[in-house]
Amino acid sequence: MTVIVCVGLLAPLGWSKEAQNDYGGYFPLNLFLVNLADAGGKKYLKTKIALELSGEMALEEIIRRKVMIRDVILMHLSSKTFEDINTVDGKIELRNELVMRLNQSLHGAAIRKIYFTEFVIQ
Repeated sequence: MTVIVCVGLLAPLGWSKEAQNDYGGYFPLNLFLVNLADAGGKKYLKTKIALELSGEMALEEIIRRKVMIRDVILMHLSSKTFEDINTVDGKIELRNELVMRLNQSLHGAAIRKIYFTEFVIQ
């Protein structure tokens, strides 16, 4: 029996053979903790993110490029200020920006949506 451990990423959830043509399941990422770009650097964001994938090929690409994916997300999150992400509209905009940036980095539409499963600003 072979066991594969991906440090920094967890196993995909919601994967089913019937759904592979429509979507590739959900892929939860480990915790992100970043300082926000506010003056003084006293605010931080703690968040967990799950990726909705576009298919099985997307899963392979996500696993292969996990370090790059975490870097893109960390850099983008840390560029935001409290004012940017404090409102629901700000969170929706952040979600859309992350999908666009990740898909550009992955050279295709591998990620359909991003879900915040935890989101704390302090």
